[in-house]
Amino acid sequence: MVMEKIVGSYEKGYALCPELRVEIQKSNPVSFATCSREDDNLKFTDMCISFKVTLDGFTKGCRPILGLDGCFLKGKYGGQCLSMISLDANNGLFPITVFICRSECQATWMKFLTLVQGQLTLHLSKLTFISNRQKGLVEAVSQVFPYSNYRFCFRHMYKNFKQLYRGTYLMTFAWNASKAYKKIVMKENLDKLGVAEPDAKTWLERELYESWCRSYFDASTKCKHVTNYFSESFNNWIVKIIDKPLNKMVERLNLMQMTLMYERKLKAREWDQNRLVPRAVKMIELLKTYSHHYSGTRWILNLEEHTCTCNVWQITGLPCVHAVVAAYVATYNQAVNPIADSLEWGEPTREIWPPLLLRPAGRPRTLRRRDVDEVNGVVRQPRKCIKCQAFGHNSRTCKGQPAEKPSIGRGGAKAYKLDTEFTTPSTRGGGRGRGRAKEPSQPSQPSTPISTQPSQQSQQYQPS
Repeated sequence: MVMEKIVGSYEKGYALCPELRVEIQKSNPVSFATCSREDDNLKFTDMCISFKVTLDGFTKGCRPILGLDGCFLKGKYGGQCLSMISLDANNGLFPITVFICRSECQATWMKFLTLVQGQLTLHLSKLTFISNRQKGLVEAVSQVFPYSNYRFCFRHMYKNFKQLYRGTYLMTFAWNASKAYKKIVMKENLDKLGVAEPDAKTWLERELYESWCRSYFDASTKCKHVTNYFSESFNNWIVKIIDKPLNKMVERLNLMQMTLMYERKLKAREWDQNRLVPRAVKMIELLKTYSHHYSGTRWILNLEEHTCTCNVWQITGLPCVHAVVAAYVATYNQAVNPIADSLEWGEPTREIWPPLLLRPAGRPRTLRRRDVDEVNGVVRQPRKCIKCQAFGHNSRTCKGQPAEKPSIGRGGAKAYKLDTEFTTPSTRGGGRGRGRAKEPSQPSQPSTPISTQPSQQSQQYQPS
């Protein structure tokens, strides 16, 4: 009741979905907006929103990389918000479309990708998808976009890897193999991983190199990302609106995208239209500082074909057509128009009821739990085995040899060092016992004499 008084009725948010779809298409012509329900019980199933401006911006100036991810809605009836995110010429976050549904499965991903397939395929380059391998997502992409590239987020891949093969030693080789630009460097790290743990190398090689190794990526994408962090950045961007009623959430998302397009459009006017975007210029200036250092390796550079045997130029594309200011301007050349106030809307043409109320116990979390190896991760006390004294498991699952117990003093009392003398703590209560400490034969003299008589100042304040 309190939340509904603050943010509005959640039931009314679903009832206004048909009219919300009409208002989106009215304020942003040719935009894509759908709203579906179950025919038998009229309950809400899904809603897809994609503005024409964002679809045109992707095909005109964004990199052909598409991050797919989903996050939980924190409102009364829950649900999922599936998103499709790309990167502009300045490597900035560029939201394309969202799909609000009841649950995340292969059927919902199939419907989501099918709705936007026609517009996405207008991009001049071959599309590349990257995701965390959610439920049914790999199969859905392969069916809807059979000729596209597919990458796995290596952070989630490593999260499953470290459950079987722990340790910073193995982690270093795994990440170096994924981030290497040259295939020979990638092979060297995999071989070192195989020497340390043969099963770990076999585990990584189950997946195709093209899906997680940077050195095997398609050079036409001009994107070096091995993780799907930019999609998770979008989830963090909308974290303050995912607990609102459906109509309020869509209205605020519309305002956020409108502000994003307008601010970046103004920013691009201050740049030199014939040069590269600031992030590319900054990267090139950084590379210039290392240009006079010779590492001992010979690289063959072709300025006409924009290639280098180090493979960095091909993968990152600096400088390339995707990093010029003109592509950035084409991305944000249009504007997202605001939706009219809900008081001016008409009556919904269809009746839609909210879905079933399925809420778990406890307060919904707004942020996901981060692992220890992530930025701002929660550092937890590692599990220690009392049998072998190793970390990462307990005594029930221990397969090692029992560790030798440290030797202790007579009577179980440990020795402590105090300055240059060794003493042992006396037993509890100071009584007789085998562990009682011996008194020194000659007590040491303190450097400052301590008087046993009360001082004159202390005698003045004694009670009579």
